Amino acid sequence: MLNDLSHGLKRLAVPLWDYWFCIKAGGHSIGHNRRVANPAQQKETNKVAKDSEQHAGGISIHAVDIAGGTPAAGLGVKLWHLGNDRVQIAAGSCSESGLLVHPVADGVGVKRGMHEVEFDVGSFYRDRGTPLPNPAFLEVAEFRFGIDRVTEHFHLPFKFTPWGFSLFRGGA
Repeated sequence: MLNDLSHGLKRLAVPLWDYWFCIKAGGHSIGHNRRVANPAQQKETNKVAKDSEQHAGGISIHAVDIAGGTPAAGLGVKLWHLGNDRVQIAAGSCSESGLLVHPVADGVGVKRGMHEVEFDVGSFYRDRGTPLPNPAFLEVAEFRFGIDRVTEHFHLPFKFTPWGFSLFRGGA
């Protein structure tokens, strides 16, 4: 009986924590540009977005230097849309929290199709005085991904060291 009860409480605790945390964070979840909405509002928002196909969900990027255990403040990032031409849709450096603060996170410039993101890992570590071999094992991390449903938000959590990286679609 106790096992059944604790299992039920675990299933309940996660959604409540997420809701509480979003409210405490001013209606935003960390690393995402999504607002808390009731299911009826969310259905209507999704319907309008699907009908118009004009508002993209956006691409957010959060980078963490796992070798140092800190957000990757200052990491250079470039984001491209790969269509008939390679068009840069975002460029900048990650903030103190490791987020790329750019309008692309709100959907500006995001289109259906293939994209490529580049992270300047070698420069990041050299700027911090980290000894690297010459040439560095990982100079620029490149990652190609596709967006089929442009109205969805794509969150890219980038975890890296001078020797490798992990990148996936998070928070879908």
